[in-house]
Amino acid sequence: MQFTMLPLLGQASPPMSELGWILSTQGSMSSLLVLLSAAAIFAGACYLVASQRPASVLAAYLILLPLPCLISICGWIKGSLSSLSVISISPDITLTTADIAGGLAVALAGLLIAFLVSAPTYFLLAYGLLSRTMRPPTNSATSRPASATPPMPSLASGLSISSPTL
Repeated sequence: MQFTMLPLLGQASPPMSELGWILSTQGSMSSLLVLLSAAAIFAGACYLVASQRPASVLAAYLILLPLPCLISICGWIKGSLSSLSVISISPDITLTTADIAGGLAVALAGLLIAFLVSAPTYFLLAYGLLSRTMRPPTNSATSRPASATPPMPSLASGLSISSPTL
C-alpha cells in the first residue's frame, strides 16, 4: 500500500514504528533542540551532583529543567499556526473529528518527548538535593558538633552581669 500525499492533520501515512512516528511528527529542528537541550542539562546535572556541589547550587540549576518543554511548546505553537493557515486557505476541506484528534496527537507528542527526556534530570537533581539536605551539616572551621550550644561571652572586658532582684 503506497501513499503519495504528505500527511496533514493526521491523515493516512505509511506504517512505521512508534518512535519513528513521534520523531517524524515533530520536525527536525524542534526535536533536535529538545533532545540536545535535555542532554546538555542532564550532563550538567550529573557534573553538579558528582562534584558534591551544595544544595543551593542544585536548587538554582532546577531553573533550567523546563527548557526542553518550553522548546517543545514553541514547536507546538508553530505547528498549530501552520496547520490553521493551511485550513484557512483551503475552503473546500472538510475535517472530521478523527483528523482533528490526529493533529492534536501529533502536536502533543513533542511535549511528551520533552517531559520524558527531562524526567531523569529531575530525579537526579532531586536525589542530589535530598542526599545533601538529609546529611547532618559539617562545619570544618570548628571541632564542636553542630548541635552544641555556642560558648558564653567572656567577662574579660570588666562588665559584670547581675541577676535581677526580687
